[in-house]
Amino acid sequence: IASGAASVNAAGETQKLSSLGFYSSDVFQVKPDATKTLRPMLSALEPKEAISKTLLAKEVRAVFLGEHHDSPRDHELQADIIRAIKASRKASQPMAVGLEAFQKKFQPVLDAYIAGKISDSDLEDQTEWKTRWFWPFENYLPVFQLCRAEKIPIIALNVDSEDLSLVEVGGLKNLGKEALQKYIPDPQGFSKFSSTTAFKEYLEYVVVPSYVSHQRMGILRTTITGLKLDQDMSIANFVSGRLLWDESMGSSAASWVKANPGGFFIGLIGADHVKFGCGVPARCARSLASPNTPSPQSAIRTVLLNASPDDTSRDPNGAASESKLTLQLRYAAIDGDGAPPVIGGDAKVDIPAARAVGQASGAVLPVADLLWFSAGALR
Repeated sequence: IASGAASVNAAGETQKLSSLGFYSSDVFQVKPDATKTLRPMLSALEPKEAISKTLLAKEVRAVFLGEHHDSPRDHELQADIIRAIKASRKASQPMAVGLEAFQKKFQPVLDAYIAGKISDSDLEDQTEWKTRWFWPFENYLPVFQLCRAEKIPIIALNVDSEDLSLVEVGGLKNLGKEALQKYIPDPQGFSKFSSTTAFKEYLEYVVVPSYVSHQRMGILRTTITGLKLDQDMSIANFVSGRLLWDESMGSSAASWVKANPGGFFIGLIGADHVKFGCGVPARCARSLASPNTPSPQSAIRTVLLNASPDDTSRDPNGAASESKLTLQLRYAAIDGDGAPPVIGGDAKVDIPAARAVGQASGAVLPVADLLWFSAGALR
C-alpha cells in the first residue's frame, strides 16, 4: 500500500491517504454451503457496503478482525476499518477496541494512554511489550494513535503471562480459584462449549496442527514466561492454555458489550483465534446469550485480513496442505451421504448443540463472515 511506511506516524494527511486506499480494498462475503454439494461461495462487496450491511447490521454488537501479528498491512487495514465504523456511528454511541496484544494486568496503562497522560514509548515500556508480545510495536501504532485521537477505549483481552505459564506447566487445575474466575466467569458454559462435535472438529483442524507445528519448531520446552521444561509441553496443557486464552478474550469482549448498552466492540486478535469461529468469536457469542437471543452468534461478525491458503489449510504435520482457501469446515454430516467431517456425528444433535453455544447456525463452520484484502493485495 502506498501509505504503508508513513502511516506509522499517524499524521492527519497520512490517515487520509490510508483511507483512500481503504476504498480500493477488496472484500468478499463467505457464503457457506451445508448441502451435499458442499460448494461454499465468495461474493464481492464494496468496502462501504461491508461496513454498513455486514459489520454494522442492526443485531451486531462485536466484530473480530483476524490479523497476522507481524503484518503492517493488516494493522493499517484494521485502523481503516475502525475509522470507517467510527464515522458510521453516532458520536454518543460507545465503542471500544480490544487487543490480544495487551494482557489484562495492564488495563490502567491503556486507560492512561487514551487519556493522553503517557506517550507511545511509555505505552510500550509500561505494558512490557518487548517481553510479553514480541511483535513489532511500531506496526500497531496506526491503531493505537487512532484510538487515542478519537478517544476510543482500548481493552486488554489477553491472559497474564504468569497465569498462562502455570497452565502450560500443570493444566487449568494449576490456576487458583480467583484466577480461574477472572478468566472463566462462566465455568458451566465453558465446559458445555468444549463438548460439542463442532468444537471437536475445530480442535482437530485448527489447534492440534498448531501444537504439532510448535513441536516441530522445538519451542514446547519453555513456557510463555521462559520457564524451562524437562520435556515437551503436553498436548493437554497446550490445549488448556489455548482454551484459557480464547475464553479470556471472548468473555472480556462480552463483558464490555454487556456493560455498554448500544455499544460496539472491535476485537483485534490473531487469525488463528478467529477462523472457523470456535475460538474467540463463538465464546463471546456464548457469553452474550440470553433468553432474548435464541441465535447468539447473530451478534458477532468475523473478518480475516489478507488471508492466504496457509491460514485456512490443515496438515497433521503442522504444515500448509492446500493451494486454495478453505472456506468452511463440515462437522455434521447429512445422514447416509458418506461424506466428511473428520470427527463425524449426528446432525440432529450436533447442529442444535453448536447453535446453543454460539458456534454455528448450520452444519458447517464458515472460515469467517468476510475476507478483507488490502488495496493491491490481490493484484
